[in-house]
Amino acid sequence: MGKVILFIFTGAMFFLACSNKQTNTNIKETTEAKASVVSFELIQFNEGWGYKVYVNSKLYITQNVIPGYSGNKAFVSATDAQKVATMVVHKIENGFLPPTIEMDELNKLGVKWNNNK
Repeated sequence: MGKVILFIFTGAMFFLACSNKQTNTNIKETTEAKASVVSFELIQFNEGWGYKVYVNSKLYITQNVIPGYSGNKAFVSATDAQKVATMVVHKIENGFLPPTIEMDELNKLGVKWNNNK
C-alpha cells in the first residue's frame, strides 16, 4: 500500500513539474516577442501605395495590395496604407500572428478603394 501511494505521489509531482515548466516557457516566449522592434515604411508604385513591415530590422511583410479586400487593389493613398500598417504593427507587437486584416477593420479605419469613395 505504501508503494502505491508513493508511486501516485511521484507521478503527481512529475505532472505538476512538467506543467509548470511549460507555463514558464510560454511566459518567456511572450516576453521575447514583446521585446521585438516592429516598424514599417510606406512604398509607392505605379498602382498606388503599400507598406513593408520590419521585425528587428528584418523584412517581415511586403504588402502591395489592400489586405482583407478581395482582388488585387493597391491603397489609393499613403494615409490609408499608413493606417493599416499601423494596425499590423500593433497586432504583431501584441502577439496576433499572423496579423490578418478583416474587411470590417478596413471599414472602421475608413480605407478607400476605387469603388468605395
